[in-house]
Amino acid sequence: MTLPSFLIIGAMKSGTTTLHGDLATHPSISPPDRKEPGDLNHDAVLTPEGRAAYQRNFRQCRSGQITFEASTYYTMVPEHSGSPQRALELLGQDLRLIYIVREPVSRIRSHHQHMFDGGSDIDPDINKAIRTTPELIEYTLYRQQVEPWVQVFGEDRIMVLHFESYMRNRAQMAASVQRFLGLSPRPDLVDVGSSANVSKGKLVNTRLSKSVSSSLLYRKIVRPLLPSSMRSGLRASIMKKSTTRLDPPSLGTVEYILDRTAKDTTAIARLLQPRFPEGAMPWDPEEMLIRARKGDW
Repeated sequence: MTLPSFLIIGAMKSGTTTLHGDLATHPSISPPDRKEPGDLNHDAVLTPEGRAAYQRNFRQCRSGQITFEASTYYTMVPEHSGSPQRALELLGQDLRLIYIVREPVSRIRSHHQHMFDGGSDIDPDINKAIRTTPELIEYTLYRQQVEPWVQVFGEDRIMVLHFESYMRNRAQMAASVQRFLGLSPRPDLVDVGSSANVSKGKLVNTRLSKSVSSSLLYRKIVRPLLPSSMRSGLRASIMKKSTTRLDPPSLGTVEYILDRTAKDTTAIARLLQPRFPEGAMPWDPEEMLIRARKGDW
């Protein structure tokens, strides 16, 4: 069986599902059974049994194709660590990595909404949650999160994408990623009219969907037998649509986010694709403050 030639490693709520779908349109790329298996977060993946279980996620990969997965858990330090070392041991030094990063306030707001919709006990007031839920900030420290991967694989094996640029020019940016992967680009196959994981109206877990997805019977026996279309239909039938749109952050909270992420944002800018002019910020702080004053998030 085949193992991944590349990974999308995050960031959470930064377009990884859209990127996953765009890359899966290429005829030389086989998508995984599960977008986010997360196996590289656990030492068990290095055992014969764990390796075999991980490989089963890529069983649809045909001769002449490469495959991948897109677990955002791989850039969730300190909650998860050690993934780069496991990836090196299991997948080898030639592995390529893609990391897509988003304007900090928007990522945090989407993350907060995601946790609330998922039944977390997070405070629904983002102005309080930002100070009581550390991962909202931690997962937005992009240079800090990608650094363990840089230490193991080097900067030349990692492509860091600017989310907003990607969404404005998806076909051409997807083609750039395909070239990075050593493939002949096929931007014509990217459906630029679609996008994934829009928070408002997206499907969120219910008690039933959580029970089904965590069931050993479903994961080990039923799920492997279902084609992707049937899994999608089942998912839609037992989940619900998000209907509660939480209030936006206050001006003070936006200022707090910008202050906490400023140093890291400057550090990640040097790695971004497309390239930014020397000294330029990938996101305009003043524009974010203006939006906050207008309540426009």
